[in-house]
Amino acid sequence: MRILGFLKDDTRIEKEISVHANVTKDILPIGLLLENRPCLIVGGGRAALRKAEALLASRAAITMVAPALTPALQIYIQRKKIAHIARPYESGDVHNQTIVFAATGNRQINRMVLRDCREARVPCCCVDGNWMLGDFVTPAVIRKDHLSVAISTGGQNCRRSRMIKENLARHLDLVDAANLFVMGVSYQQLPLAEREKVQLQHNTIREIGTMLTHIWGIHGFMLLDTCNRIEIMGVKAQHATIDSLLKRILRLDVLPPESIYSKQGEDAFAHTAYLASGLLSQMTGENHIVSQIKDALALAQQYEWSNGMLKEWIDAALHISKSIRQRIPRDIFRGEIEDAAIDYLCKSLSLPQPSNAPYITVIGTGTVGQGIIERLSRLHIPCHWVYHRHAPNDIPPHITLHAWQACKRLLSRSDGVITAVAASQPILTDDMATQLTGRPVLLMDLATPRNIAPSLATAQTRLVNLDDLKNEYIRASDTWNTLMKQSRELIDEHLSMYHQMMRSFQT
Repeated sequence: MRILGFLKDDTRIEKEISVHANVTKDILPIGLLLENRPCLIVGGGRAALRKAEALLASRAAITMVAPALTPALQIYIQRKKIAHIARPYESGDVHNQTIVFAATGNRQINRMVLRDCREARVPCCCVDGNWMLGDFVTPAVIRKDHLSVAISTGGQNCRRSRMIKENLARHLDLVDAANLFVMGVSYQQLPLAEREKVQLQHNTIREIGTMLTHIWGIHGFMLLDTCNRIEIMGVKAQHATIDSLLKRILRLDVLPPESIYSKQGEDAFAHTAYLASGLLSQMTGENHIVSQIKDALALAQQYEWSNGMLKEWIDAALHISKSIRQRIPRDIFRGEIEDAAIDYLCKSLSLPQPSNAPYITVIGTGTVGQGIIERLSRLHIPCHWVYHRHAPNDIPPHITLHAWQACKRLLSRSDGVITAVAASQPILTDDMATQLTGRPVLLMDLATPRNIAPSLATAQTRLVNLDDLKNEYIRASDTWNTLMKQSRELIDEHLSMYHQMMRSFQT
């Protein structure tokens, strides 16, 4: 069908309407700039009222042609917001109009208006069964300040578009009041035994994220799950009362309220800068947190949980964190958890030594496991490396690789065992106790949830976990307080980045 063509006979029109009665049309959504431009509405009933109110919102110069108007339209006439020609429609009325609405209760008159518009080359919208022969349709529109949201179903199923409009309208205020937020728990508020109860498993993160996408008031988020913390960072409506729901979905509702931190606005912005700099990690200045934050953002982008504002926020935090890291003094132990573990191992087992080297077993081939192996190799300390499913490609010098099946045999000889496996349950359990008896053994568990059953700790078997390492390398309070004060000052200098983000979101 040609737009702005000519209609020649009503019989063909009826046939076209009959054929296409149950078919929707693909549309091109556009925003017409109609301020002070002449627009015509033919008709004076309820349909004409809806079109008049839509044009009034666009500040158009409206003329209505109808013998009589509804009381609501008469009020607009009295207030001189609309011009009224009190007579039946005439063919010349459509000339020099920007757009025309055929909104009478008579299909033949509406069709006449449409025909005249085609001859005058003026776009026309019919409100009845002639709509498919018109040039445009008007979607359901939500307006708030200068924000407009249009919903169209291609001319069919108006009830559906109205339902979507009403649903969105109830939540539009939640967009205007949006701000940054952070909620979570970490080793600073919660010991390992409690923290591992709420640890997110990789196979549940997507399920949790999907549930969060259905919460009105959240406009983008990412989930950070490390051995030290479980956290959601996002953009949400400032006044949305959804904290209880978030805790329920993240399973944080089983924890004491005082163990959960929640931050908004500038505090949330500052928190991520501290976090990315490694100041909130168990090992000050550790770099793993940077890759973990980037991976969490990439996952959120992959599943379409995030938005541009969230990425801008994380980019700003990573930028500020580089300056903070430069201020970490040398007298604070800084490095990765692997550095602390190797330092503790060497002190406990008197490593390295030229002869009678202790028998060391490392279980796990992930990031931490590989880091342990690399450090032992650099120190020329021989050890046995156990993998569960995937054998590593590169084996450093002094390292012997074993499959999981050899684990019990290796334990029976080991003086030191380090585990770093991503698993929901312990991998070293009570049935392995017999392999550890009869001699002193150091067990180091670097995983959350824990890899080693606490019951394996005995008078001879010493068990060390992440919290134990944290206490071993506790920060010097005076130096730490000075560093935190300097870091806060640096973050405050960059708060303009936060305020710029909020302005761009609002405008």
